[in-house]
Amino acid sequence: MASGGGSEVPAPLLGTFYHAPKPGADPFVKPGDRVTAETVIGIIEVMKLMNSVEAGIAGTVVEFVAPNGELVEHGQTLIRIQPD
Repeated sequence: MASGGGSEVPAPLLGTFYHAPKPGADPFVKPGDRVTAETVIGIIEVMKLMNSVEAGIAGTVVEFVAPNGELVEHGQTLIRIQPD
């Protein structure tokens, strides 16, 4: 699960991944941010329903892997977090 860039946070379901709550808004998190397991790192839209995605681990955001507004598959890496 871990790679050189930290632990991977996988997509919990298939859908369109968004970094921010709405277009033009600040992203939920950005590289360098500290997060807890409960921190929302993005949303996945499935059939017009917005599903919050939590980090699942505590640490520091290293990078976004999945592009904003792109379709992601179940299990695809969304972001990488360097665990505490």
